[in-house]
Amino acid sequence: MGLKISSLEHVVDDEGEWEDIKVWGLDPSTQKYPRVKVRSLLSKDYQTAREMLIQKETSNLGRAPTSPELEPALGELVATHLLRGWEGFDGDDGKSLAWSMKTGIDYLTNAAYRAVESQVILAASRVGDRDAKFTEAAAKNSEAPSATI
Repeated sequence: MGLKISSLEHVVDDEGEWEDIKVWGLDPSTQKYPRVKVRSLLSKDYQTAREMLIQKETSNLGRAPTSPELEPALGELVATHLLRGWEGFDGDDGKSLAWSMKTGIDYLTNAAYRAVESQVILAASRVGDRDAKFTEAAAKNSEAPSATI
């Protein structure tokens, strides 16, 4: 069998895809995972904005910036270019926390919520990935190599 390369084609959807955040576990009341609707890290507008941020900070600092030096600006880029929604998040009052661009920016630019930003980025890294498929390869490709050369 061989890996069918076309099955790995990365499909980028500008609207985004829903991704479960399983690391935090199931909500006991709904038996669902919190989830985010995100666009791909490969989205051209995100990549361009991120590169522009790095260039700006490199110019300001006279060297390449470290990850902490890119915050909270990187959190804002993630909120504005990648995050398109969320479900299963509640405020401290126990009520559902409705997603909006402003709310996303508020949380993703706050150092106390880096875990949320990290999970959004991780989810965005999976968007567009498809299941790998295998095909039957020619029998000669799967035979053991000959001992003689």
